[in-house]
Amino acid sequence: MEIYKSINNVMCDVGAIGKGKYNAEQKFNYRGVEDVMNARDMLSEIAKRAPLISVSDTSGYRIAMRASDVDDAMHAYNENKKRAGEILKRNEPLEKFIKEDFGASTNQH
Repeated sequence: MEIYKSINNVMCDVGAIGKGKYNAEQKFNYRGVEDVMNARDMLSEIAKRAPLISVSDTSGYRIAMRASDVDDAMHAYNENKKRAGEILKRNEPLEKFIKEDFGASTNQH
């Protein structure tokens, strides 16, 4: 459980992605795509190792560590299953195109 606390502390330290870039020509601050992608990648890696749940009241994420997190963890689990199913459905027309239309194997790469 200590690893979860450590990861959670890191996530709290990282905090929100600020608008750290500035467009001088149009005079506005903005978030860089790289900053958003790095944060997303970090969350993705953490989610592979710890029970990461979204926290709607703060629009952020945290590690599930308490009994009170079970409902949120179940919601995240079901959302992940739904998304995985939707992604796999996208493979059906690709597989048809590869196998049926061109007789190739989907296991080549």
